[in-house]
Amino acid sequence: MYFEEAVKRINKIDWKLFGKTVCSEEDLEIHELGSRYLKNMALFFYEQHIPPYNPLVISAAELLGYKEKVDIKECCNPIIEEILKDNYYPKRIIEFHLQMAKLVDMEPKYEKYLNIYEPMICLLELGFDFIYREAGLMIPEVGYYPFYNWYKDFLELMGIKDV
Repeated sequence: MYFEEAVKRINKIDWKLFGKTVCSEEDLEIHELGSRYLKNMALFFYEQHIPPYNPLVISAAELLGYKEKVDIKECCNPIIEEILKDNYYPKRIIEFHLQMAKLVDMEPKYEKYLNIYEPMICLLELGFDFIYREAGLMIPEVGYYPFYNWYKDFLELMGIKDV
């Protein structure tokens, strides 16, 4: 159920907009998406007692024990594979998101982690690209989110100080 819905959502994205959207400084919700993603990842690492590392290359489902890989070319519109062939991080985030949806279909106890990749999927739906640049998350036309001390900083923003 969750996997099918996630695939439908990815297939609905207007991929002609990918990487072409421009964000105004007044659009605070878009500016917060990168921060929300890092917050989600920090909370996941904290709750699962996993040492944090680069949040752009993490499959939360695999860290929870799910071993099956998800390849977007096998479940999504072929244009997505073509558009993302040179865009490693958006492609991987989609695969991680779909992998988590598959895990939740099998193990509903992990449903609360479906939101981990939500901010990044929202960016894709809005037409934004994102990359790993200079030890951080770069969302062109939106902002840069450095990974230096990100885990501790985001946990402290959530009121968690015992890191």
